[in-house]
Amino acid sequence: MYYNPKNFKYIEKGAYVIYESYHNNQSPIVILSTGSEVELSIEVAKELEKESFSVRVISVPCLELFRIQKDKYKESLLGINKKLRFAIEAAHPQSWYEWVEPEHVYGIKEFGASAPGDILMEYFGFTVKNLKKFILSQIKR
Repeated sequence: MYYNPKNFKYIEKGAYVIYESYHNNQSPIVILSTGSEVELSIEVAKELEKESFSVRVISVPCLELFRIQKDKYKESLLGINKKLRFAIEAAHPQSWYEWVEPEHVYGIKEFGASAPGDILMEYFGFTVKNLKKFILSQIKR
């Protein structure tokens, strides 16, 4: 496993690998996120590693820049197996549907909740335990 700040140079492409680990040459589970969800995604990845999964976390600070990159670059981050792609979004999940199957995006589909951020995150299930469970349940389908 590693956290590689050298990959920050790819920020100009709109997305880059911020964390990854490999086990037994298996294709990695790919978790896309942006903003505050990146740290949560890394924590989820660490938990999945404990169960011998390969995991790659992609930080996507700019969807628009990522969208215009060459397919080769996008595939190098996302892999070719869409069933192993997930996104964590503490807002409406629709922005990820271009790269991730809708049922593989954990997001918020309602509007109007108001409370301190940590309370809302827990209320909507944005916890390491719940997101790990979500990803594993989708993989086992």
